[in-house]
Amino acid sequence: AWDIAALPSADPATDRWWTAIGDPVLDGIVEQAGQASDVRLAEARLFEARARLGSARAALRPEIGGQATA
Repeated sequence: AWDIAALPSADPATDRWWTAIGDPVLDGIVEQAGQASDVRLAEARLFEARARLGSARAALRPEIGGQATA
């Protein structure tokens, strides 16, 4: 068991605060989570780009209009 009082003080505002614990397994988990976040961000950007492309292509299609009177 570890004692939190025995840990070196870490500034929670820093990017890698969990490294103060000194656990390589935790370091690996956080690294994997960071990579997954990058993948999700890239996926969201790709989805947005495809949506913008669809909107741009729609403007190139012909429009059909008409009126009916009774």
